[in-house]
Amino acid sequence: MKISKLKTMTNPNPVDVLLALDIDGGISQNPTLRLVTVASILSMIQLPENPVTQSAIEELENNLSSLGVALNDYIVLNNTNIQAIETLIQSLESNNGNDERLDALEATVNNLPIIPSGLVSQVDSLQSNYNGQANTMATLQTGLLDQQNFANFLNSQIVALTNRVNTIDIAIANIKLPTTFQHFHDTSKVVTGASLSRVQLAASIYVSQYQQSPASLNDSFSFSQLLVAGTYDLRMNVTKANNKGDLELRINGLLAFDDVSGYNSTVLHEDIIRTITIPSDGLHEFVFKVKGKNASSSNYFWLMSKVSAHKV
Repeated sequence: MKISKLKTMTNPNPVDVLLALDIDGGISQNPTLRLVTVASILSMIQLPENPVTQSAIEELENNLSSLGVALNDYIVLNNTNIQAIETLIQSLESNNGNDERLDALEATVNNLPIIPSGLVSQVDSLQSNYNGQANTMATLQTGLLDQQNFANFLNSQIVALTNRVNTIDIAIANIKLPTTFQHFHDTSKVVTGASLSRVQLAASIYVSQYQQSPASLNDSFSFSQLLVAGTYDLRMNVTKANNKGDLELRINGLLAFDDVSGYNSTVLHEDIIRTITIPSDGLHEFVFKVKGKNASSSNYFWLMSKVSAHKV
């Protein structure tokens, strides 16, 4: 042994003595020190709770508790030897260079009990498993970070969309909706009944007019218009005859009028005017329906060229 190390020491402590007696690295590689180090490291590692790793962590804690009992018994045994070492150190301070006492100290250190290899293996296995759990947690945390980054990206997109909507709202608020319109009947959308057919009429203001043919009760058509709220005069350019039906109008599903008749004993080109109310600013749906006919009429046709309106 390297007795010269002890002979040159001044006021040595137990750790200095143990290291001085360490010839081949046995103490620094001592399973006891390794166990204490592993236990200390594990006690300092704090992972956030996660359902994937929580059960494994609890199992590790239980195993460490059992190992702690065995380790405590081992430490109690070593304490007796350490006390003997401290006594020898105190003696060395007053009698430096006494080889006999140094030999006794060496014998005491050599007689320190070695921790069972099985316990060391258990500790090594626990340390490996715990490292694996730590790696799993690191992977989970990386995944959570990726999710957080994606959530931040979505939030930025939501903010951008919100700003865009606000810009659109401001633009809409500044739009001046029309107070008049003209709708030509050939662009009407058929709701029920036959498609629209063109009728050539030289005497009409508009040479071409349109009707659903063949005609039937409840024939209907529609169109939509952007308008400012208010009261309007609605004008329908129609051709009356002895085969025409009676008409009603609903705006946004609400009845506007139902007293318009297309019947006349002879052909008559006429503008029929009715007063309507537009309840609010915006887009409004106009739905016209043939609701019946005059008793003298032979059919349910409704012949018209256009619908127009202006705010009064």
